[in-house]
Amino acid sequence: MTPNGVENVWTNDNGSAFTNITYSLLDDTATPNGGNAFEDQGNNLLNVDPKFVKIPATIDASNTGENYNPADWDLRLQSDSPAIDKGNNAYVPEGLTTDLAGNPRIVKGTVDIGAYEYQVVIETPSIIVTTLLDIEDAYDGLISLREAIAYAGTNGLGTTITFASSLYNQTIVLGGSELYIDKNITIDSTGANITIDANQKSLVFNIGFTATVALAGLTITNGYTSSSGGGIWNSGILNVMECTISNNSAGHGGGIGNGGKLTITKGIISKNKASEYGGGIYNMLGGTLILTNTTISENSAPLFGGGICNAAVGHGYGDDGPIIMNCTISDNSAEMGGGIYYVGFVGSSQLNMDIVNSIISRNSGGGIINGGGVLGGANHIGGLLTITNSTLRR
Repeated sequence: MTPNGVENVWTNDNGSAFTNITYSLLDDTATPNGGNAFEDQGNNLLNVDPKFVKIPATIDASNTGENYNPADWDLRLQSDSPAIDKGNNAYVPEGLTTDLAGNPRIVKGTVDIGAYEYQVVIETPSIIVTTLLDIEDAYDGLISLREAIAYAGTNGLGTTITFASSLYNQTIVLGGSELYIDKNITIDSTGANITIDANQKSLVFNIGFTATVALAGLTITNGYTSSSGGGIWNSGILNVMECTISNNSAGHGGGIGNGGKLTITKGIISKNKASEYGGGIYNMLGGTLILTNTTISENSAPLFGGGICNAAVGHGYGDDGPIIMNCTISDNSAEMGGGIYYVGFVGSSQLNMDIVNSIISRNSGGGIINGGGVLGGANHIGGLLTITNSTLRR
């Protein structure tokens, strides 16, 4: 029995009795004359409100000891308790898997301080994005775009990702890693006007070889890679509809790098930069490119293809060359082919490039260069370039 005035812990001061307390909750601890309370190991919560679910307003003999009434006490933790995840798993005895209530002793990877573990409910998978945060946390009840991509096509869910109305006209800033897609999905921001910003820490989207993906109504910006595709790298089948891809940068393909099948409809590709070639789009060996009703403007590269650099030779998705219809390619710059640098013939393979009902104007370094340069260490010459019902001007 402790002396009067000692609320929690008292150790007889006889020189041989010691009490060490670690990873515990203690309140109003006192050290009386002639006694020692305990040795604090520095990882306890002392005189801190632990945010229990329920405790009496006044704690005294009327509700403790022989007068203890369980209805007055509920020492489970509330959601904002400072004790959550503040324990140490090494102190959980081997074989102990439940807390005092019989619930799992460790939730979310780290044990809580106290006798009860806060029981977090695992979120329900969804393909409706509900947060702008770029997080992966199955316990927070929020669905990030990254999580929606992972959930799509699982748990009986569909494959079209949309956005909660509370997010409309706002920006998702990525946390330093690209959004990798290796499945068949659609990300539809039509009417939502969602911007995805990589903050120059990564590219934005990486489309895998086996994926068929549609992106609609997005703004894709501030992507970066030293390789191909600052905004998007595509090695699968990608349809981009009514998207703006701007202010991205890469070694080649500042806006988009394509080695798969890429179709862009009603898009804007602007103000992207490459440190080598393909400021707006780099369509590489094996890539197929179709542009319709799209504007490519104010992109730049120091070497080839300020707007578009095409080095594709039909070894991937077929032998069709690029098709550009009802497009405007203007105000781009490069040393050669400010608007378009087209390589349609390498070795024995030749492609056709068709430009129909389009405007190519005010590009620095030439509107179109059909071959005649050196790209990737190989001598490249042009293929068959067909221009129909189009306007070309300085």
